[in-house]
Amino acid sequence: MNLYDSGLIEAMLREAGGESVQSVVDADTILVNTCSVRAHAEQRALGRITSLGKLKCRNPDLKIGVVGCMAKRLGMRVIEVAPVVDFVVGPDNYRRLPDLIKNGRQVVLNEENGQEKYSECWSVHRRAPCAFIAIMRGCNNFCSYCVVPYLRGNERSRDHEDIKKEAEWLVRRGVKEVTLLGQNVSSYNDGRFDFPTLLKELCTIPGIGRIRFTTSHPKDVTSALLNTISSHSKLCNWLHLPVQSGSSRVLSRMNRGYSREEYLDLVTRARKSIPELSITTDIMVGFPGECEEDFSQTVDLVGKVRFDFAYMFMYSKREGTRAAEYQDIPMQVRKRRLRHIIDLQNRITKEQNGLLVGKVVEILIEGRCKRGNYDGYGKTKKNETVLFKGVSNIGDVVRVKVLGLSGWTPWGEIVND
Repeated sequence: MNLYDSGLIEAMLREAGGESVQSVVDADTILVNTCSVRAHAEQRALGRITSLGKLKCRNPDLKIGVVGCMAKRLGMRVIEVAPVVDFVVGPDNYRRLPDLIKNGRQVVLNEENGQEKYSECWSVHRRAPCAFIAIMRGCNNFCSYCVVPYLRGNERSRDHEDIKKEAEWLVRRGVKEVTLLGQNVSSYNDGRFDFPTLLKELCTIPGIGRIRFTTSHPKDVTSALLNTISSHSKLCNWLHLPVQSGSSRVLSRMNRGYSREEYLDLVTRARKSIPELSITTDIMVGFPGECEEDFSQTVDLVGKVRFDFAYMFMYSKREGTRAAEYQDIPMQVRKRRLRHIIDLQNRITKEQNGLLVGKVVEILIEGRCKRGNYDGYGKTKKNETVLFKGVSNIGDVVRVKVLGLSGWTPWGEIVND
């Protein structure tokens, strides 16, 4: 979403007469797009902003702006911590950036515009043959650990016709695969189209070969959605389903809206509906109140589901959330649990990828390899990255016979059949 929003901002500034440059040294204005999901992300952003102060010493006319979720959360505190900052703009006020840059005054715009969808404004961020499309903004779930609803606002879905126009615009620029974005894409509804209906509509666009989406909240993944994926060849057989914990008790404290049993039932139904389905997830360890039995249930669930890949992290306290009031688990316990779950999932990921050895897979070539003896890389419809040897062009769809693993990444040779 941040990559997409950076491209959205760039599109607005280009329309206002701006020009992007390759180096911060050549810039008249520098914008730092920030995230607040975890404390570490904010710390990195503040460090980056502070380092830009050296450039301002050399060029007093340089304008530095902070945008995104951290801008919304901290507001004036950003300028107090980093006085080099000229303006702070939350994620609902990007349309005002051209005027702020032009006027050059120090200002904070972090109030919420609950209706902003950025309709008819399309991100220029793309890496042909792939691109992102944001179909909705905000979240209504209020998981007890998550700050997103407070920063991104309530859920609001873009009009399906605007989304389709953006997809068609991307196709004209060489894009063959789109990934639909939202804090909770499976709850998309613009008043006329729900998410399965939107997917069916996008499948009618000539030139789009693949459609992915992320992220889906497990409680909103319906049978209609699973049936839509299984019956349309353009829809990739990959679901990102954040589980967060394998303990129903912890899931309830997280306000996730489903139990361990309901999640496992969803996985069973999804794999039954969609052939060769890949499932990836997010796993949080060390949530306040997580006891050893709760963690053991997470370990057990990971072993049962055998995710193809997982993003794994420790709980990070976020100011303003309900969980911020809970008693933290000691850091050494969180670190131990994180190491355990990482070791387990990494082993499973390698075993899952090892099943591809000897098989022929179809990949969309996304780029060239800068290191190693491989000519390029691409992804299967299951979201597996595959390295390959052979002559090809970026954007080609080719068949690759997998011959082995490099670490846990499959590699092979293009099959010219």
